[in-house]
Amino acid sequence: MLKFDINKLSDPELKHVVAERCKLHGDVSEVMICDPTPVVNYKLAFVRMADPSCIAQLVSAFHAIIVDSTVVIRLDPIGWMCDAEGVLVRR
Repeated sequence: MLKFDINKLSDPELKHVVAERCKLHGDVSEVMICDPTPVVNYKLAFVRMADPSCIAQLVSAFHAIIVDSTVVIRLDPIGWMCDAEGVLVRR
């Protein structure tokens, strides 16, 4: 799972961020972003690695799942709000 403000980034920006994070574990060949459904408020990133031996590292790093040779990473939104004392916190 990756957490960042997904609602303020366009799909090309999301693809870039996901690719950059995944590059730490090997060469990325493709990133696709799936928009949320009305039921959930998160997006999914479908990532393919150039070297299939890197997939296990990616799954472990992001607590992701594998579908065929594609890693599916959940992209959770980070929201900010003020708590009872007026302090800015993540929700």
